[in-house]
Amino acid sequence: MAKKVKKTRLQKLKPVFQSIFIAVVGIYVAFLIYNVKDKIKFNFEPQSAELKTSVKDEQMDNATAVNCTVDKPKKPKYWFYMARQYMWIFFSVDNVLRRLGLEKINVEIKHGEPVTLDWDLLWSYDYHNEIPLDFKNIKYHQRINHIPGNYVLTMKDHLAVNTDSKYIPKAFNDTEKLKEYAAQNPGKRFVQKLWSNRGISLRKVEEMNFKVFGPGYKYFGQEYIEDPLLISGRKFDFGVYVLISSVSPLRIYIYEKNVLIRLCAEDYDKNNYTNVNTYVISDACAFPWEIDELSVYYNQSYSYKESLNAYLTKNGYDVSRIWTQVEDCVREIVVPKEATFKYWMHRYAFKHTFFELYRFDFILNNNLDLFLIEVNQSPNVNPSALLSRDQRLFENLLFNVFTLIGVGHYMPKEDFRFGNVEVEAMIAHEESWTVLPETCINRPCNESCNANEICKLCLRCMDNNKKHELHLAYREAKNRGAMKRVFPAPAKEIAKMDEGYLNTLNVENKWLTRWYVEMCKKDADFC
Repeated sequence: MAKKVKKTRLQKLKPVFQSIFIAVVGIYVAFLIYNVKDKIKFNFEPQSAELKTSVKDEQMDNATAVNCTVDKPKKPKYWFYMARQYMWIFFSVDNVLRRLGLEKINVEIKHGEPVTLDWDLLWSYDYHNEIPLDFKNIKYHQRINHIPGNYVLTMKDHLAVNTDSKYIPKAFNDTEKLKEYAAQNPGKRFVQKLWSNRGISLRKVEEMNFKVFGPGYKYFGQEYIEDPLLISGRKFDFGVYVLISSVSPLRIYIYEKNVLIRLCAEDYDKNNYTNVNTYVISDACAFPWEIDELSVYYNQSYSYKESLNAYLTKNGYDVSRIWTQVEDCVREIVVPKEATFKYWMHRYAFKHTFFELYRFDFILNNNLDLFLIEVNQSPNVNPSALLSRDQRLFENLLFNVFTLIGVGHYMPKEDFRFGNVEVEAMIAHEESWTVLPETCINRPCNESCNANEICKLCLRCMDNNKKHELHLAYREAKNRGAMKRVFPAPAKEIAKMDEGYLNTLNVENKWLTRWYVEMCKKDADFC
């Protein structure tokens, strides 16, 4: 049995000494903190602006100021560009972006020097090629509100003369061709227009002159729409807001909640050539609240669109025909122009950089046939003195546009870059948008992605670009709000089309259309 060792007196006191030592050290540290705490400076480097506050310690005789620099959360940044510097025109856009939590930055434009600052969104009034940007160094997350090559839609003469459509009246920029057409159609009348859609007037063919008189003064002639549908004796047009959120593959939406309605300043007179206010809807126009037949609805908080629908329904018209034609017209006009967009976009690093909001202006004849008058780039969404009541229309439109394209985000973000894998999977994971399980796990698709076109919809057959495209399309469908997808066409519209419709589409659009059809079978948001 081992002999028990007896502890010495010093060994017995060792724990006591350790406790005393720890206590002394603790008191000393506390003493140091107490004496230097007023000298401590909190200095966290800010992401944007500094917040500096002076705090007076009322408990101390010799109070000192604490210079506290506090981080503000970093926000996505936006800026505006217009060569003429009419910045008031961005009033509504600024309101909406600010409410969505974005931070406006002021960019100093120096002649000959491209802008290279870090930013997330540029909203420009001018064409993209007029913006002083270093486009070669555009970053993936940056967004610009104009699509390269959009002149094929927004230049009035180019659209009218070069587009063969039942929705666009015949147009000419060659006087000899116009005279030949007029001779073959002696009952038709024609208007002369500036390419900018100003200076419209009914003219005899022999009086028309298409010479270029200077910048912006290029004329063309177009067939006049006889027997226009009238409201309270006045000719009117209505503007439909159209969003292109993606090119190649193409995705097009319309704002279905409301439209912009304008009426001629004076009653229509088909025999009056000289008074353009009777047949041209100009800046001196009237608005629905000034017309009794429409104001009776509008003044009770019905939208322009609801007011128009109610008025026409009351007078025996089938308004569903109007909106079916609108959707068909947008598809018929825009889809063939995608080739031009792609041609101009291929020189830029990222096709997802660009989106565009347009306004398509239409008129109707008494048979409720639809005609496209023009497509407006940078439509006015700023309520002027006359349109102050329309602020809610414009801001709701912009809110829905920004939400759909991901500018308005329901998760706080520092910029428009994609989040990490976990965040993006939480928003829209692959299981959300995969389709055709039985097809994809069986032959021939489980053996070869090239067996048929349907196999291209299987996850294993997609590269990262295709997966990313469906990720974006999924998010748009879930965030579209008051925006209605018109291309790829809704599934119910495709069902009405003949079997050859898909073969009229290019490869990318055919692939995406098939995906929407399959997604519709499991989620009505994609129908």
